[in-house]
Formats: sequence, C-alpha cells, structure tokens
Amino acid sequence: MQLSRMQRSRMQRSRMMTQLSQMQRSRMMTQLSQMQRSRMMTQLSQMQRSRMMTQLSRMQLSRMQRSRMLQRSRMRNTR
Repeated sequence: MQLSRMQRSRMQRSRMMTQLSQMQRSRMMTQLSQMQRSRMMTQLSQMQRSRMMTQLSRMQLSRMQRSRMLQRSRMRNTR
C-alpha cells in the first residue's frame, strides 16, 4: 500500500511537473518569438532607414554634383 501510494504521488508529481514545464516552455517560446520578432522588426526598420538615408544622401550628392557641373559649364560658356 505504502509503495503504491508513493508511486501514485510520484506519478502525480511528475505529471504536474511535465505539464508545468510544457506550459513554461510554450510561454517562454512565445515570449522569445515575440522578442525576436520585435528585435527583427526594429533591426529591419533601422536597416531600411539607414539604406533609405544613404540612398537619399547619394541622390542629393549626385544632384549637387550635377548642379555644380552645370554651373561650371555655364561659367565656361559665359567666358
């Protein structure tokens, strides 16, 4: 009887533990996935921002250069 009781209690405990561990695992996984998602999003947004900025700056630079070139050519022409 004692043994059976012990076994039962152990079984119950183990079951509880497994259930708990599974719950915790799933929770952790969801939290992790959310964190990762948010991180990925922020990283992506930052990357995109930086890319956009670089592209914009390049465009602006090219425009500036073009305008300068145009001005120079004009100056030459006037001369």
